[in-house]
This record gives sequence, C-alpha cells and structure tokens, in this order.
Amino acid sequence: MELMLDIIKDTLMIVPVIFIIYLILEYIEDKDWLHHRFKKAGPIVGGLIGILPECGTSIMASKLFSTGLISLGTLIAIFVSSSDEAVIILLTGSHFSKDVLWLLFLKLVFGILLGIFVNFLVHFPTPVIKEEAEEEHCHHHWRHAFEHTLRITLFVFISQVVISLIIAFIGEDQITGFLNTHLLLQPIIAGFIGLIPNCAGSMILAQVYLNGLISFGALFTGLSCSTGLGMLTLYRYHKNKKECLFVTLLIYFSALFAGYVFYR
Repeated sequence: MELMLDIIKDTLMIVPVIFIIYLILEYIEDKDWLHHRFKKAGPIVGGLIGILPECGTSIMASKLFSTGLISLGTLIAIFVSSSDEAVIILLTGSHFSKDVLWLLFLKLVFGILLGIFVNFLVHFPTPVIKEEAEEEHCHHHWRHAFEHTLRITLFVFISQVVISLIIAFIGEDQITGFLNTHLLLQPIIAGFIGLIPNCAGSMILAQVYLNGLISFGALFTGLSCSTGLGMLTLYRYHKNKKECLFVTLLIYFSALFAGYVFYR
C-alpha cells in the first residue's frame, strides 16, 4: 500500500511540469522562427533543463524528440545532464561535499558537448506524425496540452507500478551488494543500474556513494545513464527502435568512458 501511495505521489508531481511544457510547445509550434531557434540552441537549453531534479523533463524530451520538436543532440543533452531524484539526495546528504557540485557541473558540460557533437555528426530523419500535423491548424492549446498530459501520465503510472514491483522483488540490498563486489567494474555495473527506467536506480547510486561504497567515476557513469522513465518513454513513442537503441548505446558507452576518465 505504501509503495502504491509513493507511486501515485511521484506521478502526480510530474503532471504540472508536463502540462506547462506542452503549453509552451503548443505556442512554439505556431511561431516558426521561435521553433527554429529553440532547435538550434537545443543542447545548451536541454542541458540546463536536465540538471533540474525533475524526472518529468526526460519523459517530455522523449515525447518531443519522437514528434520531431527537438533534435537528437538536445535529447542526449537532457538525458546525460539529468540525475533524477539523486540530486536532492546528494545535495542534502550528511556527507555533502564540493564533489557533488563538481559532479553536477561535469555532467552538465558533458551533456551539452555530447549533444552538440551528436547534432553535428548524426542526422536522423525528422519524424512526421499525422496527428501532430493536423493539430497545427487548431488553436485549442489548452485542450491539446491536457490530452497529451493525460496520456503521458497514464503511461508513467503503469510503468512505475511494474518497475517498482520488480525492484521490490529483487531487493535494494541485493543491488547494492552487487554494485560493491568489484571496484574496477563499478562504472560498468553503475551504468546498467542507471539505465533502470525508474528513479530508484539513481537514488540507490546516490546513497551508496554517500556511504563511500562506490567511486566518483562510477557515480558519474550511473547518473549520466539515469533518465528515469525517459528512456522507456522513448522506446514507447519513437517508432524507429534502431534509433532508440543507438541513443541507449551512445549514452551508456560515452558515460562509461567518462566514468573511467574521472575514476578515483
């Protein structure tokens, strides 16, 4: 019962964020010049948005990328710079240090640079969604934003229930023990934990770091891979699954490389 209440609470918290972002995007779609500039500055804006401790941003990023409203680089920047609820734990933990601020800064810079690099080298065809094209001629922004928010919220709630039950069945202690088994393999293991489509993965990483059980580099890799339900949303809404796999592998191996660079 407590688990279900937590899921409902977490889901309801992202609803205002999703609704507001959709309202903004409805307005941007009507302004071609603003839409173009939004895309051009995407990785920088995305990186800054991603550092906010709000899992709704990565979910929205996946949906917007799937409809062609943001670039691949912007999506990457948001995914890499985001750390989910781990930010709150790290900033309020009893072992808080300047390393935490250094971590967030490095993730921000890494996400922006990787996003710019991806935009320069990789060009996926822009998705054309019939539903979106038809709605461009309609000005009922509030209704459209509400409908999109409702669909996303329902998907997030169902996903949270399923994944939380799986994590509860495995046990957080088991995950923590596995993470602390081999020091040199920590970034590899932490990266996989970060890919768990749930805020629990990032929270586990933050807790074990504050307890001195994993290295700075492992934490960097894990949190750079942590997108909350963002990655799962991407696979749900983006039609080209090969592109989804490309995004997953790119983020994982880029974060893994950086994690070993910062390993200490």
